[in-house]
Amino acid sequence: MTTVALRHHWSGDSELQALQVAAKALAGVDLQWSDAPRPGGIEMVKMHGQEIVAAAASVPGLIDLSGHVDVAELRRRCRPCVLESMITPQGACHGIPMGIHRSNCLWVHADDAAVPASFVGWLAWLDARRGRITHPLAVSAEPWQVGLLFEVVLLSIGGCAFHDQVFARADPQAMASSRMRQVLDGFVQLRDFVSQRSLASNWRMLAQDLREGRVAAFVMGDWARKEFSAWGGPPGDAVGEWQVPGTQRLALFNVDYFVPIMRGDHAASDGRLAGLVSCLIDAHVQQAFNRAKGSLPAVLDAGDELLTQEWVPSMSFDHACDAQRRQLFATAATAFFLGDETRDRTIDRLIEGT
Repeated sequence: MTTVALRHHWSGDSELQALQVAAKALAGVDLQWSDAPRPGGIEMVKMHGQEIVAAAASVPGLIDLSGHVDVAELRRRCRPCVLESMITPQGACHGIPMGIHRSNCLWVHADDAAVPASFVGWLAWLDARRGRITHPLAVSAEPWQVGLLFEVVLLSIGGCAFHDQVFARADPQAMASSRMRQVLDGFVQLRDFVSQRSLASNWRMLAQDLREGRVAAFVMGDWARKEFSAWGGPPGDAVGEWQVPGTQRLALFNVDYFVPIMRGDHAASDGRLAGLVSCLIDAHVQQAFNRAKGSLPAVLDAGDELLTQEWVPSMSFDHACDAQRRQLFATAATAFFLGDETRDRTIDRLIEGT
């Protein structure tokens, strides 16, 4: 029996449950899930969008699946937002799309107030909660979380065209614009709503703080939904899910891909690779995998949930730009939000770094 090993950093209950779904499905086509690569087996790496693009340009062992699968069928079945990273303009196919996450989610403690329509309305909503909670907004000091907060503020204030100019195109004029100054001014206003306790926590601790009413709002992707439900009872009894005010018609997305690679001279047969892809993009497997993980299936025939919103590739999870630029944005945002960097120095740092 051919083994399949996946290199990943997933550790949450929902993530591990999703992996068990994949393992069970693969067993049905005579592929055995393994914790470690074995000679003659199939090794995969979990990647996001731009990680695949970078790997295709620099990793000799990245396998082109176009010779093992029907790429035209993949194009028909997959949601359009997953295709750009996995299928190159030349027709090479790298990556098996497993699920789509949306990261512009705002989780709020049970509240009867209307959803704010704009970033300014969100500031007012947070300020109105100070009577009950001195610091109503939860965010960790981890750069990826501060970077995500910065990204959703930019999307809320600037819109998706400005998001594309800054993150995907690294347009220096956009970064030096009055709109970027407006974004940074709005972003730093959120700092006053965040406590030192939150800054010292990780995202799962912050989710618990929200559930128990110690904070009123928390920006995190839709994967947090599984974290809330894992504590018993439907998440709606204590936690509401909004989109970040100002981004209601937008879906800031990132896709999880399993990317087969070849180590040395060991390569699985064409039939094994074809069977692997066919199994993992099966509609029933995609339904079960994403139900466990809290994400949206990557294939259209796996369910009837169709988003009419505009899809926006997330900078924070390697879709809008490569890892180097993502790190630049996250570290610059953190230095500005938590340190003593000025707005103008932050803009200069972004322009010089890109």
